[in-house]
Amino acid sequence: MVLLDDIVNRQQVFKNLTTTLPILDQLLLNVPLKNKIYDFQTTPTNNAVYLILNQLITSHLQNNPNHKVIIIDIVNKYPAGQLLAHPGFNEDFTERIIHYRLNTFAKIYYFFINNDIPQDSIVIIHEFHLMLELYKLEMSATYEELILKHHIEQNLTVIENKDKEDKVPIPQLPKNSDLLKMSPIVKYENHVNNIIHLINKRCINSNLMVFLHGYLTTKYRPYRLKPKPDQPINPYNQKGRVVLTPFQAHKMLTTKFLFYQDWLHKSPVFLQKQVSHKLQDSDLKLIYACQVENNNTIYNPIYYDFNYNTIIDLTKIQRESTNLPSSPNIYDTSVINLSVLDDDIISNSETE
Repeated sequence: MVLLDDIVNRQQVFKNLTTTLPILDQLLLNVPLKNKIYDFQTTPTNNAVYLILNQLITSHLQNNPNHKVIIIDIVNKYPAGQLLAHPGFNEDFTERIIHYRLNTFAKIYYFFINNDIPQDSIVIIHEFHLMLELYKLEMSATYEELILKHHIEQNLTVIENKDKEDKVPIPQLPKNSDLLKMSPIVKYENHVNNIIHLINKRCINSNLMVFLHGYLTTKYRPYRLKPKPDQPINPYNQKGRVVLTPFQAHKMLTTKFLFYQDWLHKSPVFLQKQVSHKLQDSDLKLIYACQVENNNTIYNPIYYDFNYNTIIDLTKIQRESTNLPSSPNIYDTSVINLSVLDDDIISNSETE
């Protein structure tokens, strides 16, 4: 039996991890259990999530010469050029970064069953949510194709029986067929449930931190127009728009880290320093933000930006809204240089 105290003690290997953003560190790392799954979601055009992931990778490799990082690509490559440009990244670290290319749901599942994942590692599954969407579409298409083939077979049998005295029995699906018992969506949800529980079990047994990288999903959100004074209220006078919303992968993933872009004048630091300052055109600048959602709790966004190799924290600590400890940790603020465009993956091993 594994005791909770033993699990907590093993997690001391992650005690020096940092994102360089104190509030995000509090929400992400200052928790009782670190060996679990972290759900990172971002807008498709926002690469700032790699700022955070690369900082976590570098700080983990700096802590101990035996630490490993595993990067799993599914569709597109992880932008390793940005990682190589990190000022704290050492060339010797490449030997401790293991790369896999697993482009199907089954390969990911098999990886966590059979692979001997090194203890105390960070695992990043790149574009995991996209893989789930593709798997759902593949499963639905497979069901539809099988049902269509079955109907074609039945129709052919009926046509051929018209000219035969000895009628051939019309083919029927087996009584235990999933096509009769279960919808593809239910089967998909069962498979996702299995893989999330499998990854979570591996996190505990091997003391892993697994980061699921993915994209926000789309949702049509209707809204009701405010009627004009001279017009009667029409309950059907509704419009809507397509918005980005968190991807609901599994009920176990209760905490989501949503990365997106927002305006500089919304950041707490700007509001604090520019109380008497009139908004100028130069202030209309896009910066980066991360909003943390934990069950029904939505924390204030964490604003940040970067300048050359330095990350800039644009968030003021607001204990009333985030329930943070009174003395947050102070961290260095060095991050990566996004001017590097080399996307070659650091690879020790590759599985096609």
